[in-house]
Amino acid sequence: MDSMDQIDLARMIENIKIQGTIESIDYRKANSATFNGGYIELTNHSFIFNLDHYYFGIGFGLHNDELLSSDLEKAQDFISSQNNMAYLRFELTPFTNKSILTTLERMGYTIEQFASVWVRDLKHWQSNNEKHDQEVTISIVDAQLEDDWARTVSLGFSEDQFITGNSIEAAKGFLNAESTTGFLLKEGGECAAAGMLAVSGELGELFLTSTIPSFRGRKYQNLLINERLQYAKSQGCKYVTTTTKPNNTSARNMMRNGFKLMYNKVILKSPLLT
Repeated sequence: MDSMDQIDLARMIENIKIQGTIESIDYRKANSATFNGGYIELTNHSFIFNLDHYYFGIGFGLHNDELLSSDLEKAQDFISSQNNMAYLRFELTPFTNKSILTTLERMGYTIEQFASVWVRDLKHWQSNNEKHDQEVTISIVDAQLEDDWARTVSLGFSEDQFITGNSIEAAKGFLNAESTTGFLLKEGGECAAAGMLAVSGELGELFLTSTIPSFRGRKYQNLLINERLQYAKSQGCKYVTTTTKPNNTSARNMMRNGFKLMYNKVILKSPLLT
Protein backbone atom coordinates (compact mmCIF):
# COMPACT_ATOMS: atom_id res chain seq x y z
CA MET A 1 0.00 0.00 0.00
CA ASP A 2 1.25 3.49 -0.78
CA SER A 3 1.11 6.35 1.74
CA MET A 4 -2.38 7.45 0.71
CA ASP A 5 -3.67 3.89 0.98
CA GLN A 6 -2.24 3.62 4.48
CA ILE A 7 -3.89 6.85 5.58
CA ASP A 8 -7.24 5.73 4.17
CA LEU A 9 -6.92 2.38 5.95
CA ALA A 10 -5.92 4.12 9.18
CA ARG A 11 -9.11 6.18 8.96
CA MET A 12 -11.12 2.99 8.44
CA ILE A 13 -9.44 1.41 11.47
CA GLU A 14 -10.16 4.42 13.68
CA ASN A 15 -13.76 4.53 12.43
CA ILE A 16 -14.47 0.86 13.20
CA LYS A 17 -13.19 1.44 16.75
CA ILE A 18 -15.39 4.52 17.08
CA GLN A 19 -18.44 2.70 15.70
CA GLY A 20 -18.07 -0.28 18.03
CA THR A 21 -17.50 1.86 21.11
CA ILE A 22 -20.55 4.03 20.37
CA GLU A 23 -22.73 0.95 19.86
CA SER A 24 -21.46 -0.59 23.09
CA ILE A 25 -22.09 2.54 25.14
CA ASP A 26 -25.55 3.02 23.63
CA TYR A 27 -26.44 -0.58 24.52
CA ARG A 28 -25.24 -0.25 28.10
CA LYS A 29 -27.02 3.06 28.63
CA ALA A 30 -30.25 1.49 27.40
CA ASN A 31 -29.89 -1.65 29.53
CA SER A 32 -28.21 -0.59 32.76
CA ALA A 33 -29.51 1.88 35.31
CA THR A 34 -26.06 2.21 36.91
CA PHE A 35 -23.91 2.76 33.81
CA ASN A 36 -22.80 6.39 33.55
CA GLY A 37 -20.48 6.25 30.56
CA GLY A 38 -20.94 8.33 27.45
CA TYR A 39 -19.27 10.14 24.57
CA ILE A 40 -19.12 13.44 22.74
CA GLU A 41 -18.30 14.12 19.09
CA LEU A 42 -15.75 16.82 18.33
CA THR A 43 -14.23 18.12 15.10
CA ASN A 44 -13.96 15.94 11.98
CA HIS A 45 -15.53 12.78 13.40
CA SER A 46 -13.25 12.62 16.44
CA PHE A 47 -14.69 11.46 19.76
CA ILE A 48 -14.06 11.51 23.48
CA PHE A 49 -15.36 8.39 25.26
CA ASN A 50 -16.00 7.53 28.88
CA LEU A 51 -16.01 3.80 29.59
CA ASP A 52 -16.34 3.18 33.32
CA HIS A 53 -14.43 6.38 34.17
CA TYR A 54 -11.71 5.68 31.60
CA TYR A 55 -11.66 8.69 29.26
CA PHE A 56 -10.00 8.47 25.86
CA GLY A 57 -10.03 10.19 22.48
CA ILE A 58 -10.00 8.51 19.05
CA GLY A 59 -9.95 9.81 15.48
CA PHE A 60 -7.91 12.97 15.92
CA GLY A 61 -5.77 14.53 13.20
CA LEU A 62 -6.39 12.05 10.38
CA HIS A 63 -7.78 14.72 8.06
CA ASN A 64 -4.78 17.02 8.47
CA ASP A 65 -6.82 18.90 11.04
CA GLU A 66 -5.55 20.54 14.20
CA LEU A 67 -6.76 20.07 17.74
CA LEU A 68 -8.93 23.09 18.39
CA SER A 69 -8.99 24.85 21.74
CA SER A 70 -12.79 24.51 21.61
CA ASP A 71 -12.40 20.73 21.37
CA LEU A 72 -10.20 20.66 24.47
CA GLU A 73 -12.70 22.83 26.32
CA LYS A 74 -15.54 20.47 25.37
CA ALA A 75 -13.51 17.48 26.54
CA GLN A 76 -12.79 19.20 29.85
CA ASP A 77 -16.47 20.14 30.28
CA PHE A 78 -17.46 16.54 29.46
CA ILE A 79 -15.34 15.23 32.34
CA SER A 80 -16.43 17.98 34.72
CA SER A 81 -20.11 17.42 33.93
CA GLN A 82 -19.83 13.87 35.25
CA ASN A 83 -18.29 15.04 38.52
CA ASN A 84 -15.17 13.01 37.97
CA MET A 85 -11.51 13.60 38.58
CA ALA A 86 -9.90 11.70 35.76
CA TYR A 87 -7.12 11.39 33.25
CA LEU A 88 -7.80 11.87 29.56
CA ARG A 89 -5.91 9.85 26.98
CA PHE A 90 -5.48 10.58 23.28
CA GLU A 91 -4.69 7.71 20.91
CA LEU A 92 -2.67 9.12 18.00
CA THR A 93 -1.51 7.41 14.80
CA PRO A 94 1.69 8.33 12.90
CA PHE A 95 -0.57 10.06 10.36
CA THR A 96 -1.92 12.49 12.94
CA ASN A 97 -1.24 16.19 12.33
CA LYS A 98 2.00 16.81 14.20
CA SER A 99 0.66 20.04 15.71
CA ILE A 100 -1.71 17.95 17.87
CA LEU A 101 1.20 16.16 19.54
CA THR A 102 2.93 19.50 20.12
CA THR A 103 -0.22 21.03 21.61
CA LEU A 104 -0.81 18.13 24.00
CA GLU A 105 2.79 17.99 25.14
CA ARG A 106 2.68 21.72 25.87
CA MET A 107 -0.38 21.07 28.06
CA GLY A 108 1.47 18.51 30.16
CA TYR A 109 0.40 15.32 28.40
CA THR A 110 3.01 12.56 28.58
CA ILE A 111 3.54 9.30 26.72
CA GLU A 112 1.87 6.49 28.65
CA GLN A 113 2.32 3.58 26.25
CA PHE A 114 2.36 2.43 22.65
CA ALA A 115 -0.03 0.10 20.83
CA SER A 116 0.73 -1.93 17.71
CA VAL A 117 -1.85 -1.92 14.93
CA TRP A 118 -1.77 -4.99 12.66
CA VAL A 119 -3.48 -5.63 9.32
CA ARG A 120 -4.14 -8.87 7.42
CA ASP A 121 -4.95 -8.67 3.71
CA LEU A 122 -7.55 -11.36 3.02
CA LYS A 123 -7.25 -11.32 -0.77
CA HIS A 124 -5.10 -14.44 -0.93
CA TRP A 125 -5.81 -15.74 2.58
CA GLN A 126 -7.02 -19.29 2.96
CA SER A 127 -7.94 -21.12 6.12
CA ASN A 128 -5.09 -23.25 7.40
CA ASN A 129 -7.66 -25.90 8.34
CA GLU A 130 -5.61 -26.66 11.41
CA LYS A 131 -7.00 -29.76 13.03
CA HIS A 132 -7.77 -29.71 16.68
CA ASP A 133 -8.91 -32.20 19.27
CA GLN A 134 -12.44 -33.45 18.76
CA GLU A 135 -13.27 -32.18 22.23
CA VAL A 136 -12.53 -28.60 21.10
CA THR A 137 -15.44 -26.68 19.63
CA ILE A 138 -15.78 -23.08 18.43
CA SER A 139 -19.25 -21.55 18.37
CA ILE A 140 -20.69 -18.24 17.27
CA VAL A 141 -22.22 -16.72 20.38
CA ASP A 142 -26.00 -16.51 20.63
CA ALA A 143 -28.23 -15.51 23.54
CA GLN A 144 -27.75 -18.89 25.22
CA LEU A 145 -23.96 -18.54 25.17
CA GLU A 146 -23.81 -14.85 26.05
CA ASP A 147 -23.15 -15.32 29.77
CA ASP A 148 -20.52 -18.01 29.18
CA TRP A 149 -18.77 -15.83 26.61
CA ALA A 150 -18.73 -12.71 28.80
CA ARG A 151 -17.43 -14.68 31.77
CA THR A 152 -14.69 -16.28 29.64
CA VAL A 153 -13.54 -12.92 28.27
CA SER A 154 -13.49 -11.42 31.76
CA LEU A 155 -11.58 -14.34 33.30
CA GLY A 156 -9.04 -14.24 30.47
CA PHE A 157 -8.24 -10.59 31.19
CA SER A 158 -8.35 -10.85 34.98
CA GLU A 159 -4.95 -10.99 36.66
CA ASP A 160 -6.27 -12.62 39.84
CA GLN A 161 -9.18 -14.64 38.38
CA PHE A 162 -11.61 -12.36 40.19
CA ILE A 163 -14.29 -10.85 37.99
CA THR A 164 -16.93 -8.24 38.72
CA GLY A 165 -20.42 -7.65 37.46
CA ASN A 166 -19.09 -4.51 35.81
CA SER A 167 -16.53 -6.44 33.74
CA ILE A 168 -19.26 -8.86 32.64
CA GLU A 169 -21.51 -5.94 31.70
CA ALA A 170 -18.71 -4.24 29.75
CA ALA A 171 -18.06 -7.40 27.71
CA LYS A 172 -21.77 -7.82 26.99
CA GLY A 173 -21.94 -4.23 25.83
CA PHE A 174 -19.53 -4.97 22.99
CA LEU A 175 -21.15 -8.34 22.25
CA ASN A 176 -24.51 -6.66 21.73
CA ALA A 177 -23.19 -3.94 19.43
CA GLU A 178 -24.77 -4.14 15.98
CA SER A 179 -21.46 -4.67 14.16
CA THR A 180 -19.98 -7.45 16.31
CA THR A 181 -19.98 -11.24 16.54
CA GLY A 182 -18.63 -13.24 19.47
CA PHE A 183 -16.80 -16.58 19.28
CA LEU A 184 -16.48 -19.05 22.15
CA LEU A 185 -14.04 -21.96 22.30
CA LYS A 186 -14.77 -24.86 24.61
CA GLU A 187 -12.66 -27.85 25.55
CA GLY A 188 -14.64 -30.88 26.59
CA GLY A 189 -17.66 -28.66 27.11
CA GLU A 190 -15.75 -26.28 29.39
CA CYS A 191 -15.24 -22.64 28.38
CA ALA A 192 -11.58 -22.02 27.56
CA ALA A 193 -11.13 -19.00 25.27
CA ALA A 194 -13.12 -16.32 23.51
CA GLY A 195 -12.83 -13.55 20.97
CA MET A 196 -14.79 -11.05 18.97
CA LEU A 197 -15.03 -9.78 15.41
CA ALA A 198 -16.43 -6.42 14.36
CA VAL A 199 -17.29 -5.79 10.70
CA SER A 200 -17.71 -2.45 8.97
CA GLY A 201 -17.83 -2.57 5.18
CA GLU A 202 -14.63 -4.15 3.87
CA LEU A 203 -12.83 -4.04 7.22
CA GLY A 204 -13.00 -6.45 10.13
CA GLU A 205 -11.46 -6.04 13.57
CA LEU A 206 -10.41 -8.74 16.03
CA PHE A 207 -10.63 -7.74 19.69
CA LEU A 208 -11.61 -8.86 23.22
CA THR A 209 -9.47 -11.94 22.65
CA SER A 210 -8.62 -13.88 25.80
CA THR A 211 -7.84 -17.33 27.14
CA ILE A 212 -8.54 -18.50 30.70
CA PRO A 213 -5.09 -19.02 32.28
CA SER A 214 -5.54 -22.73 32.96
CA PHE A 215 -6.07 -23.30 29.21
CA ARG A 216 -3.15 -21.26 27.89
CA GLY A 217 -0.34 -22.78 25.85
CA ARG A 218 -2.68 -24.88 23.69
CA LYS A 219 -2.75 -22.57 20.63
CA TYR A 220 -6.40 -21.76 21.16
CA GLN A 221 -5.91 -18.15 20.12
CA ASN A 222 -4.53 -19.30 16.78
CA LEU A 223 -7.66 -21.40 16.30
CA LEU A 224 -9.85 -18.40 17.13
CA ILE A 225 -7.88 -16.13 14.79
CA ASN A 226 -8.34 -18.58 11.92
CA GLU A 227 -12.05 -19.00 12.68
CA ARG A 228 -12.67 -15.25 12.72
CA LEU A 229 -10.64 -14.59 9.58
CA GLN A 230 -12.72 -17.21 7.80
CA TYR A 231 -15.91 -15.58 9.02
CA ALA A 232 -14.69 -12.08 8.12
CA LYS A 233 -13.92 -13.16 4.58
CA SER A 234 -17.37 -14.71 4.26
CA GLN A 235 -18.82 -11.33 5.26
CA GLY A 236 -16.98 -9.53 2.46
CA CYS A 237 -14.04 -8.14 4.40
CA LYS A 238 -10.89 -7.38 2.41
CA TYR A 239 -8.80 -6.50 5.45
CA VAL A 240 -8.81 -7.46 9.11
CA THR A 241 -7.10 -5.39 11.78
CA THR A 242 -6.26 -5.86 15.43
CA THR A 243 -4.36 -3.94 18.09
CA THR A 244 -1.91 -5.45 20.58
CA LYS A 245 0.73 -4.35 22.99
CA PRO A 246 4.13 -4.25 21.22
CA ASN A 247 6.07 -7.53 21.17
CA ASN A 248 3.74 -9.49 23.44
CA THR A 249 2.26 -12.96 22.93
CA SER A 250 -0.71 -11.59 21.01
CA ALA A 251 1.61 -9.67 18.69
CA ARG A 252 3.59 -12.83 17.97
CA ASN A 253 0.33 -14.68 17.26
CA MET A 254 -0.56 -12.03 14.71
CA MET A 255 2.76 -12.42 12.94
CA ARG A 256 2.36 -16.20 12.85
CA ASN A 257 -1.02 -15.70 11.18
CA GLY A 258 0.27 -13.41 8.45
CA PHE A 259 -0.61 -10.03 9.95
CA LYS A 260 1.71 -7.15 9.08
CA LEU A 261 2.53 -4.32 11.45
CA MET A 262 0.94 -1.24 9.93
CA TYR A 263 1.94 1.28 12.57
CA ASN A 264 2.34 1.95 16.27
CA LYS A 265 -0.04 4.33 18.02
CA VAL A 266 1.14 6.55 20.83
CA ILE A 267 -1.17 7.03 23.80
CA LEU A 268 -0.77 10.34 25.58
CA LYS A 269 -2.06 10.81 29.12
CA SER A 270 -3.13 14.12 30.61
CA PRO A 271 -2.43 15.51 34.06
CA LEU A 272 -5.29 14.84 36.48
CA LEU A 273 -8.35 16.76 35.27
CA THR A 274 -11.19 17.95 37.46
